[in-house]
Amino acid sequence: MAMFEGDFVSMRTFAERDHHNIVSWHRYEEPGGHYAAHVATETLVGDVREFFDGLR
Repeated sequence: MAMFEGDFVSMRTFAERDHHNIVSWHRYEEPGGHYAAHVATETLVGDVREFFDGLR
């Protein structure tokens, strides 16, 4: 899970309630919110790459 500035503040509460196997959680201070893929592309791509690199 990657959370950016502007995302729903209580997102973690709901995510942990509904998903019992969260293995990665990062909070980024840079703006992005719902549009992180467009606004903070490099940060989000880095987060996804780090997650999948950990699966090797």
